[in-house]
Amino acid sequence: MTVQWQRFAKGTLVAPVHSPFSAGGGATAACASIAGQARYLVAEGFNAVFVCGTNGESFSCSLAERKAMLEMWMNTEEVRAKKLRVLAHVSCLAPPETVELARHAAALGVDAVSYMVPCFFKPVGDAAVAKMLADFALAVPTTPVLFYHFPDMTGVACSMERVLVAAREAAPNVVGAKFTHNDLADMQASIRAGFDVLIGSGDELLLPSLVLGTAGGFSVPGMMGGNRAILGIFEAYERGDLAAAAEY
Repeated sequence: MTVQWQRFAKGTLVAPVHSPFSAGGGATAACASIAGQARYLVAEGFNAVFVCGTNGESFSCSLAERKAMLEMWMNTEEVRAKKLRVLAHVSCLAPPETVELARHAAALGVDAVSYMVPCFFKPVGDAAVAKMLADFALAVPTTPVLFYHFPDMTGVACSMERVLVAAREAAPNVVGAKFTHNDLADMQASIRAGFDVLIGSGDELLLPSLVLGTAGGFSVPGMMGGNRAILGIFEAYERGDLAAAAEY
């Protein structure tokens, strides 16, 4: 099946958005605040959001809450106007729930879904990780899939490049990754293999990652007033002024 994927442009800045919770603890009742988040993020220079990721406390939310939050993001004016791309993290400990969230996200028209391997009963070895990723991707064959590589959180060590290459052979909609790790050689190998990779640790590793071929990354401090430094790195890098970029 043909997969429509628009590669990340240089200067991609992704907000790993917080999930809103009401005073009573639920996320669904607080979804109205998402419209304000979207306006704020566009004004601050972000051009994509990562919904219900680690920063969004995905594993602390119910399926209903995660669906409601994604629906609210997709209904924001900024997303409808293509000012924000939406990357939906859909992983759960139960694989059927992961597929359920992925199909829900695909039906909403997200730009991509993101998959993290289970962190309780873990796959062992590159081949096992690649099979889990490919099996997941085949459940949403026309939706682009980004591997969420975060070994410090999952406890699963693997070569991202080997995993992506093997998974893509079975599932062509595996297009790239969110790389939250410090093995930049593995990240670069994945980029050279043709994958679209964004750096998850975009605050401290953005500049070296840009040099190695990423289009951009994720920033938590950027959502809290630190965006000028992140945007300054992008601007200086595009001018070819690495010394200035390194000052931020």
